[in-house]
Amino acid sequence: MENNILPKAPELEQIVLGTFMFVPSSFSQVANIIYTDCFTTSENKIIFEACKSLFLQNTPIDLTSVFYELQKREQKVNIVYLSSLTSKTTGNYNLEKHCLILVEKHFTRETILKADKAIKDCLDGLDIFDIINELTGSINAFTGNLIADMPKEISILLNQWEKKQLENKEGLTGIDTGFYDLNHLTGGWQNTDLITLAARPGMGKTSLVLHQTLQAAKSGKKVLFFSLEMGAEQLIQRMLSLNSMIDLERIRTKQLKDTEINQYAESHVELSQLPIFIDDKSKANIFTIKTKMTKIKKDFGLDLVIIDFLQLIRGDNPKNRNEELDQITQELKGLAKEFNIPIIALSQLSRQVEARANKLPLLSDLRESGGIEQNSDIVMFIYRPEYYSIFEDANGNSTIGKGYLMVSKHRNGSCKDVEVGWQGQYTKFYDLKKEFNTIQPNNYF
Repeated sequence: MENNILPKAPELEQIVLGTFMFVPSSFSQVANIIYTDCFTTSENKIIFEACKSLFLQNTPIDLTSVFYELQKREQKVNIVYLSSLTSKTTGNYNLEKHCLILVEKHFTRETILKADKAIKDCLDGLDIFDIINELTGSINAFTGNLIADMPKEISILLNQWEKKQLENKEGLTGIDTGFYDLNHLTGGWQNTDLITLAARPGMGKTSLVLHQTLQAAKSGKKVLFFSLEMGAEQLIQRMLSLNSMIDLERIRTKQLKDTEINQYAESHVELSQLPIFIDDKSKANIFTIKTKMTKIKKDFGLDLVIIDFLQLIRGDNPKNRNEELDQITQELKGLAKEFNIPIIALSQLSRQVEARANKLPLLSDLRESGGIEQNSDIVMFIYRPEYYSIFEDANGNSTIGKGYLMVSKHRNGSCKDVEVGWQGQYTKFYDLKKEFNTIQPNNYF
């Protein structure tokens, strides 16, 4: 597309630059708004960069200082044009509004160019989801220049924290994990955190997050569950078994005992009233995940997202899987911050675990990417010795019906193993400290 037909405001650019050189300290008033790409000519871009450089050097910006800065940078600008800019200014009046108009013009230009490329890619028959993902990523990249919230004074942050503590009636600062010791360790799942839950196949990753889904939903939290591997019907069967304490196989085959019929019906009614949303589409990328999160949040509210599992999310770099997963986990962490919620992502582990005598997972076993560990706030493993026919621990205690949630990375706290119970017939993890199954106010800290 021809640049000369793209929207721009050259006279406004001149007014803004003239104001910088004519009105002392005017640049500092809009330094968080305006940027180089808001200007459309090479001369205007060069002059703006000179003003920006002077601002960073704490040097007053005026016609003379800009001229010498340009000489120092060996950039040539017509001196007549440069001096004419100061005559364009209307003083400091409406400077911020003028800058916002230039920002809007830049966004419009970029959107037109990206959309034009997307149209050409569509006509060339490229994959539509790849086109949408690239278009969204490009737009997000340049809109990163949107005006950010100003940094907050510590007094404001302290008041917000104290208010949050006063409103906290359960002794938790985050979402209940479903396990007393894990709550004590983490304070619950915290907003903005990316939590990676990793284990070998068959260890119970999905079972654990379904337990936590039910726990969160029963406390009124809205949970969005992305199941990229298992169908929604299978998840529903598992949740019915977890909630009703009826053997999963009998639920699947509808071979319920007479004593279980009412139990099943009550569980069915209770589940139907919980704020749980399930998406079982097998193809997903960050764009589709964000789009669905946005829709759910707008229509119902959103408190927790669970993704089962990380390695099935498609990225932009299929030729280098490590870099692709690094990017995906960075973007998931970004979504956790943007939506101000915890995100739990399930992950596979490499086969290196199987080669060890004790079968204990390590951070180095995270499959395909060191970026998973780096970008996660919490990395937690599931370990069930019984799965590997290890029926006693080093002290001779039975490991049958037991498992461990191994918190191996905790950005905001300590790392520890949490012992839990396992009931295979219900594919259910449960809290061994039964007296704490009902959350007790202020018992955590």
